[in-house]
Amino acid sequence: MPPPPTRPGYIFLLVLIVLAVGLVMVLAATERAGIQAALAQDRVRDYQRHHEMLGVRDLVTEWVNRTGNRERLAQSVESGTPFYDAVLPGGITVSARAEDAQGTVLLPELGTQNPQLVFALNDIVARLPPARPDLVRSSGPPTISLKGAPIEVLRALAEGNDELVQLLLAMQAEPSMDPARFTAALSTTGFTEKSATLSQVLTFAPTLYRLRVRVFDDTELRRYSMLADFTGNMMPVFRSLRFEPGDAGDDPLDGPHTPDRSTRTDTGK
Repeated sequence: MPPPPTRPGYIFLLVLIVLAVGLVMVLAATERAGIQAALAQDRVRDYQRHHEMLGVRDLVTEWVNRTGNRERLAQSVESGTPFYDAVLPGGITVSARAEDAQGTVLLPELGTQNPQLVFALNDIVARLPPARPDLVRSSGPPTISLKGAPIEVLRALAEGNDELVQLLLAMQAEPSMDPARFTAALSTTGFTEKSATLSQVLTFAPTLYRLRVRVFDDTELRRYSMLADFTGNMMPVFRSLRFEPGDAGDDPLDGPHTPDRSTRTDTGK
């Protein structure tokens, strides 16, 4: 009996299927290798950032502890300019400035045993816009810095009274506001009854700062921040150290930067 006729079309189709399966497997393996390489690169970058962040913390905290002078931090808050600005070996530039971090509201259950102050803070928190965690904080002193308070906190302090909000904004802009001038301004504008409550929850000499540090090299800009709390301490307490992702331009001081040696506040030594 003669052999059955072959069907080359089926064989060709089988070869194509095998080739397609092999190609898919090669592509999957290549993609998996690429993902693993990217993950490894991310781990290396995170490791480098973590150690750089710890180095930045030690550098800035050593400077703050060594100088022991909060006045320079307050000047940095007022001017928006760095209090520390230096070029380190290897061409790395470190620039640090301070912000008033006490303008938000401390969550009442975390910061004070004073029942009247707890009651006042609860009222303020209740009047804040919902879903705004950036307006509250979990550490630092219970008083609120008038200078650093955002408009939403001022509205909560004023209980929605637009005239009082405008007065608080005007006093916020005063360069040398103090408790006596604050009380006098409230009295002369008809808000005497608000004086006791507002004076209890407001401060004109903040002791909580956010230190924002920018690190430049030939490749990129990296930003870190931490809180420095001087409340009741001869030496500040540092906390909330973190890396701040974002593109250059998010911060008005971001961008190519060379310390001005004619105005720099520290040599980095």
